[in-house]
Amino acid sequence: MKTSRLTTGAILGCSVGLTTALVSLPSASAGVNECEDLIICIDITTPGGSGTGGGSGGGGNTGGGSGSTNPFPDSGAGGIAGATTGNNTTGGGGGPTAAQVAAQALAQLELRKPKVFMTPSDGNLGLVGLPVWLWIDTTDPHRWSPDGIDKTLKVGNVEVTVTAYSHSVTWDMGDGHSQTCFNPGVAYQSSDGNKNSPACGYKYTKTSAGKDGSKYTVSATVNWKAYYRDAEGRHELSDMTGASSTTARVGELQIMN
Repeated sequence: MKTSRLTTGAILGCSVGLTTALVSLPSASAGVNECEDLIICIDITTPGGSGTGGGSGGGGNTGGGSGSTNPFPDSGAGGIAGATTGNNTTGGGGGPTAAQVAAQALAQLELRKPKVFMTPSDGNLGLVGLPVWLWIDTTDPHRWSPDGIDKTLKVGNVEVTVTAYSHSVTWDMGDGHSQTCFNPGVAYQSSDGNKNSPACGYKYTKTSAGKDGSKYTVSATVNWKAYYRDAEGRHELSDMTGASSTTARVGELQIMN
């Protein structure tokens, strides 16, 4: 068995005789490796044996990314074995299935974990009761794309188009509370003063004292939805996520009489 790592546009010569494609998604304990901050790192296994897993994703801004579900739920545990009907059925003839080609196309989209920002900024001091602004970078559509990005790939006689789009951002504030924003948030400007964020904000009700380093670990998880189209129509894929984290120190203003 020979396994090749696929994280870019190349198919690495595996287009003929592809029988199994394994998708590995980052776990919460994943460290920095060759996958860097990719949400999906895919291994393409060529004939000669069954694959046993793929690479895992890298860390986020100041912390690791969270886990994600297998976007191909009909493929069996951890990988792509072909779906159950029509053009997705593994036929044993040595050619790839639509689901396997979709796996390659999805990896070639190179969806990435978000770049996270907030006020107070990383490690800086904020105060209980003051507005917190939350936002992520929107300049890279591979990190946030509500309109969706797509990739068309043809392997042999099988052609698919995969589309993935950002649905929402879930913020874990580190104090036991979380919230979901259906937008990327708005960047804070000094002229905003103590205004509430018009898009995605929060207010702490207790200090970060007692936390590791006296800081809250704040993570933002971008929730992606995806589907692919082939000759038989549209096929929904399971949701995917990519997360990065930052930290915030929160104190309390003491008024002395």
